[in-house]
Amino acid sequence: MESNGHRQTVPRTIRASPWALRLKWLPNAITATRLVGVPVVTATASRARGRTSPVTALMFCAIAATDYVDGALARRLGAETRFGQVADPAVDRLLNLAGIAALLQVRRLHAVGPSLLVARELLAVIGFIAAARRGVVLKVDLVGKGSSALTMVAVGLALLTEDPVADGLFWTAVVAALGTFVHYAIHARRLLAAAGDTTQEARSTSIQA
Repeated sequence: MESNGHRQTVPRTIRASPWALRLKWLPNAITATRLVGVPVVTATASRARGRTSPVTALMFCAIAATDYVDGALARRLGAETRFGQVADPAVDRLLNLAGIAALLQVRRLHAVGPSLLVARELLAVIGFIAAARRGVVLKVDLVGKGSSALTMVAVGLALLTEDPVADGLFWTAVVAALGTFVHYAIHARRLLAAAGDTTQEARSTSIQA
């Protein structure tokens, strides 16, 4: 469609559709469902025989795939909320923790690698929540999404097979996760400092008034 020589972009969201308005709850519901699936992954791993668990791997990957679904739906329906911005990355971290715990349960890898990822994920969850309580929402950028996806694939593959390729991918994910944590820590520090400066300026303005 063109008007006055300029092409008009048709919005990709479907916010005006009546049925879309009725489905705005769906993305957050999918996120909540993913949270419910977290303990199921660890429970399944506890029944595994041997150093791998194909059932746990498939369940972990199926639940992880819903991360793309709820995000895509939220954007498509115009249903992006503050809850989703905070809960979605937090649930992703918890799911990764469940997968890593499953690896530890079946003794698939040396404990150092999974332990580093556990520490990183726990600190990330605490950091996201702490920042949100101070009014700063840390959004997951492309670097974070790529690292999280790599970790999910690596954990799922390690649960599925003992192939050396799976081991190499897992350790690559560990390095990427640690690098991403430093990236977020620097970004969070800048945002919190900016928020503090804004608060201080508002207080100064109030006192002068």
